[in-house]
Amino acid sequence: MVATFRHVLGLPTVMMGYGLPNDNIHSPNEKMTLAMFYKGHPDGDSLLQGIRGTVVRAAVLPQ
Repeated sequence: MVATFRHVLGLPTVMMGYGLPNDNIHSPNEKMTLAMFYKGHPDGDSLLQGIRGTVVRAAVLPQ
């Protein structure tokens, strides 16, 4: 997915994970609590607020 974003959009991708060790990420019984989901929202918002101008400028520059 990250390589496709880079190839198609020409933009770097940031992946941020939120969870606890007992969430069993990528296992048959994977889970994520709503509390952790909601705790990630402010971080994602802060990231987008911080890079919004950079992303817009990068998207409109000729390649």
